[in-house]
Amino acid sequence: MASKTTKPTIPTTRPRPGEMVIDIALHQGTQLARQAIHKRLSKMGVSSLDPATIEAGQSFSRQLMASAIARLASRSVPGTMVVGAGLLAKGLYERRRIRRDREKAEQQAASEAAEAKADGTAGE
Repeated sequence: MASKTTKPTIPTTRPRPGEMVIDIALHQGTQLARQAIHKRLSKMGVSSLDPATIEAGQSFSRQLMASAIARLASRSVPGTMVVGAGLLAKGLYERRRIRRDREKAEQQAASEAAEAKADGTAGE
């Protein structure tokens, strides 16, 4: 009985094309995320990405919660989706709250101006 022999595979150090694409995508994704975070922090008034500067106004419990959320998001795709959806919901909620506060302030200013005009003290 003749046995089939297989050729031994020679280990190579060359990356396969699929691995190269994945590496490039991860690298570019990381760069884009870093730029977006830097832009957002600069709009918030944080001039450097020094961790001490960023964490200066945060309590220990907030830092602990942020660490737990980051760990959940980095371990699985469903975790990433949950965290992403939560961040999206929080952002939409904050935008709505800011819009409501602005409208409330405008209404209050308009009512105060109307009262002042009715009292005759508008120009004083």
